[in-house]
Amino acid sequence: FNKPVIASNICAIPDVIIDKKYLFENRVADVRDKIAYALMKNNSINFREYYLNTFSFELISAKYQELYKDFISHK
Repeated sequence: FNKPVIASNICAIPDVIIDKKYLFENRVADVRDKIAYALMKNNSINFREYYLNTFSFELISAKYQELYKDFISHK
């Protein structure tokens, strides 16, 4: 829906968040502040386009095929 996503800054989640300003510490106050930030922010980022260009099925599939071919060629 081309909307910003706020997320915890723990584990691998930060790897898929475009703007690190949308990451929160695992504290209630920080989550509340990030929700308020996301609601007030006028986003010029096209989130949908970013994710389609970065994580689409076709792109991920092509990367796996490339990886498998690399494994096979290094027997």
